[in-house]
Amino acid sequence: MRKFWGFVAAIIMVTVAFPAPAQATMTKRSVGSHSIPNVWLGDTEIPQAIQWPVEVDQEALQRALENEALNAVVEAATNNTATAQTAEVKKFVPWAERPVVYWRETGLCLNSYVGQFRIPRLGVDQQVYWDFNQSTTDHPSKMNIWGYSGLPGEPGLAVDLYDHNYQTGRIVAQCLVGECVYLDTTWGSYTYRYTGSEIAQNDPSTLYHTGSPWVSSRVGEDPRAGYIGDFCSSRFPQGHVASTTLDGANNGELYFITCYPLNQKVTTQRLVMRFDCVDGPVLVY
Repeated sequence: MRKFWGFVAAIIMVTVAFPAPAQATMTKRSVGSHSIPNVWLGDTEIPQAIQWPVEVDQEALQRALENEALNAVVEAATNNTATAQTAEVKKFVPWAERPVVYWRETGLCLNSYVGQFRIPRLGVDQQVYWDFNQSTTDHPSKMNIWGYSGLPGEPGLAVDLYDHNYQTGRIVAQCLVGECVYLDTTWGSYTYRYTGSEIAQNDPSTLYHTGSPWVSSRVGEDPRAGYIGDFCSSRFPQGHVASTTLDGANNGELYFITCYPLNQKVTTQRLVMRFDCVDGPVLVY
């Protein structure tokens, strides 16, 4: 069983029943999320046994968090409902009309490089990996798609992309509704359009399961064991990860997730930004 400490997003909730495992034991990767500040900052409320052994540039973190001018700009942008006037206009391409890429042709596997996440207007250009590694998100030029997540091009699932609020989190938060962002993967390029955001609250103690057993089994995990903790919102009251991995209940969206408020070191909330998939190949097996 994986211990996971927070998550959120948008669509109709469906409850899926899973058989209880004969022995629900904790896996060696006990904390699934790399985007949780009370883990990387060593919050004393988190048991020492499940803290990540990572190094954080504390001076750089402190400088970023103390930049009140930037905080004010980003907080205003986060609450901004204006439409991006200069955003590139992209027409939604139906999934049935998109090219198909087969998984076996991509060389994709857990812990592999996925591609580059770009927001031209904001100067964002970050490497993206698919893994459970805290060190990926701690790296200043990297983001990661959490292991329990859909991948770009899977129309029935949604992609969960993470970074710290003191790195690109506060920059991505400046996106305007309608603005396009890009994920150039090793198997094709995807265009996403920002449609809005919400704030989610951690639920650190409940047992959850990925919506589709395939999402767990493809990373070598027992889907019956589940994971502890998710983050919930009014749109996803039954857990973000549990909902965005429910095959068929999503439409290939990308959710960018970072700690919130954007200028706080330790927080139990997450800013969850939704980007609809406008174009990009279908990934099939």
